Amino acid sequence: MTLGLESFAMQLAVIDSMGAGVRVRRSLEQEGDELANTIWGKLNQPDRDSFLKSAHELDDAGISLIAVIDNEYPSALLDLPSAPPFLFVKGNAELLRTPGIGMCGSRHVSDRGIGAAQTCGGEVARLGMPVVSGYAQGVDATTHLAALAAKGTTVIVLAEGIRRFRIKQAFRGQLDFDRTVVISQFAPDQRWSVGGAMTRNGVIAALSQALVVIEAGPTGGTLNAGRQALGINRPVLTLEFSDSTPEGNRILLREGAVGVHTPRELTALLPRVERLSGPVQPAQIGLFDTPE
Repeated sequence: MTLGLESFAMQLAVIDSMGAGVRVRRSLEQEGDELANTIWGKLNQPDRDSFLKSAHELDDAGISLIAVIDNEYPSALLDLPSAPPFLFVKGNAELLRTPGIGMCGSRHVSDRGIGAAQTCGGEVARLGMPVVSGYAQGVDATTHLAALAAKGTTVIVLAEGIRRFRIKQAFRGQLDFDRTVVISQFAPDQRWSVGGAMTRNGVIAALSQALVVIEAGPTGGTLNAGRQALGINRPVLTLEFSDSTPEGNRILLREGAVGVHTPRELTALLPRVERLSGPVQPAQIGLFDTPE
């Protein structure tokens, strides 16, 4: 749904007044549109004009807003205990309701991991599923680009406000908003933070039918993303490498992730991710760092 500018401005006023956390989601679910009407009714005209101006600027930039009470809100997010009350959206919003595969890994990924990320992103795209990831350097950016290069689709989940979104150098000439959607659960001007990135990881996990972990350290965001996915019963597919599987990958395997050894295994597993449990048998051919 595309909001009228006044309705858009009213929702911005709700976010400004109450934030974008669990409290406002519960209020929206209980009060519906009356919450925005009540807050708007208490504003003076200069404040209303300010929110109307912001709504106009966002609309001009092709950014819309979906609330948890809207029919367009992706129902998969409701599996999160902290499901975001609002999503700011730029691009093809239909991708939010298309079963996708999450991808995560270190910003400081190895060359081996970059190769695996490219392969995984391309395989998911060739299966007709969106790649869902967080737009950070390293694994995230690589999987988004691999999906686009394979003529597939991708969902970019931001850890900051949507007005802070910029097209990175590597994406110039590659980003197609018919095949891409950018979303943020945060206030439009909110800066990146570690806490925001951890919160964003839950959205990546919830929007995904399964989460593929490329390289995870013993602590940090990738391990957090894997654990959040497991916590909401999303299968986690963790890559295993021939010489040394990263420590975070091994931790996730012990906690219930499924080990994946080759691109062929990944392609075979993805169509049945909802039925996965426990380890799969290693393929007889080489691991992810061995060409097929």
